[in-house]
Amino acid sequence: MTLRNATVLFASLWLCLAATFSARAHPHEFVEMKIGIVFDKAGKAAAMRYWWRFDEFFSAFALETAPTGADGQPTQAGIDAVLVEILGNIHGNAYFTRFDENAGPVPPMAKANAGDAVFENRQLTVSFTVPFKEPFALAGKKFAYAIYDKDFYIAMNHSTDADAIEMVGAPKGCEAKIDAADPSEDIASFAASLGRDESAEGDLGIHFAEWVTVSCP
Repeated sequence: MTLRNATVLFASLWLCLAATFSARAHPHEFVEMKIGIVFDKAGKAAAMRYWWRFDEFFSAFALETAPTGADGQPTQAGIDAVLVEILGNIHGNAYFTRFDENAGPVPPMAKANAGDAVFENRQLTVSFTVPFKEPFALAGKKFAYAIYDKDFYIAMNHSTDADAIEMVGAPKGCEAKIDAADPSEDIASFAASLGRDESAEGDLGIHFAEWVTVSCP
């Protein structure tokens, strides 16, 4: 899975970097994320708000063709256009979001609404909100999700900041818990053995996914 144009984006990037950096070992791209669970006025879960910060290499490549200003930096219009392109390319992949049907509801997701896009300290940071098609009540219930790339070409991990998961407008007592990934040594070694042009069959990324459980009393 990719953030711009499937395999082409990352393959092109790593061909460019191969002379300097080893291209072996999954993952090849890194995303730091913060997530907000947004509740409506009726106390129902209504949307997920995403904040992603990309690594320097992906950021540079994603903005390579963006128009620049007099200072040589990408223009805001160009940065905003990259966010729109990213969202268009990952819509069909549910924004890398999977729900655990054994843990609770699996809410259908609508099309994302673009938020802010910022290029600062050589890193691209984007935000967007994905509404649920139908808000759902969580009183006495829970649901669980993970955000990850099935191919583990991209490592997607929550920020270590205290606000990595934010409950926005949630009823009193609602909370979210992050369960860290715990891949076996064999799985980790297998992922490390994969080159940039190789992929594993099945769902390799699930072994490295951080699952979040949201619950309300």
